[in-house]
Amino acid sequence: MSYEWAKSIVALVLMIFAAAAAGSMLTLTGKPQAKTPPEKLRFLHRLSGRVFGVLLLGNSIAGFIFFLKAGDGLPLRGILHLFLALALNGIFFLKLGIVKVYRQHLRSAPVLGMTLLVLTFVIVLSTAAVFFGRLFFHPSSLPASNPPAISAGDIPAGEAKAGAVVFQGLCAACHFPDREDRKSGPGLKNLYGKTLPWSGRPSNPENVILQIHSSKGTMPSFPDLQGRALADLLAYLRTL
Repeated sequence: MSYEWAKSIVALVLMIFAAAAAGSMLTLTGKPQAKTPPEKLRFLHRLSGRVFGVLLLGNSIAGFIFFLKAGDGLPLRGILHLFLALALNGIFFLKLGIVKVYRQHLRSAPVLGMTLLVLTFVIVLSTAAVFFGRLFFHPSSLPASNPPAISAGDIPAGEAKAGAVVFQGLCAACHFPDREDRKSGPGLKNLYGKTLPWSGRPSNPENVILQIHSSKGTMPSFPDLQGRALADLLAYLRTL
């Protein structure tokens, strides 16, 4: 299972438990004649909140590790996601503190709970919804679960001029070829003089091929880029 699959599934499960916690509390406080006994609603609320907290903590740790590895390669959507996650954690622990310690402010707990639900929904839209949208509308842009075992020695010599055309079609929307400044992805000037973005691997042809075929993060993968077109792109990248 790829990183994006795992992240998107966890985001959906997080949303389910956030909705369960909020729904049980809304029913408990807003429907005095609810069919479900109050003790069962309280149990569901506590259970959903605890599972939500565990998932949030695990997902936040994984996201922080990913953030450290990404470094300057973190895209704008990733930065937005980071700030939303920080806000989500802050509000969750504030609500937990009010419920457990500062109970004189207990009246604000439902508002904080609704805020948690909304923030979780926004984060899910920025992760799982984007991933599953790509899966449905453009599956070839997703990372291959079993990328082709290919090395630079397996492909013919390419032509840089033809590779420039491939670059314009697949890469130019996100990467500058002639400078290191960010576009929506890092600039690729002097690509072979530094480590690759996201993976942190040395910039050699084999690792470039692996990154193209099975990328991580927000960079789409191009597992169908093979043969002559791949050779031409590699030849062009060597000129940057």
